[in-house]
Amino acid sequence: MALATILSHLPLEKTDSNVVVGFDCKWNVEISEHGKVERGEIAIVQIAYGDRVLILQVCPKYWTRV
Repeated sequence: MALATILSHLPLEKTDSNVVVGFDCKWNVEISEHGKVERGEIAIVQIAYGDRVLILQVCPKYWTRV
C-alpha cells in the first residue's frame, strides 16, 4: 500500500521532478544475561511521504491476536 500510494502520485510527464520519501526503522534491543546489549530484529518501519506517515509493525515476536 505504501509504495502504491507513492507511485500513484509520481508526475509521469516531468522527468526533472524530485520525490522525497522519509524512511526509518526501529529495532528491538536484546540484553544478554551478562549485560551485553545487542540490536535485535527490526520491529517498526516508518515511511513518510507528503502529509502521510505509515507506521508498520514488522516484527511478529510481539504481535497479539485480537
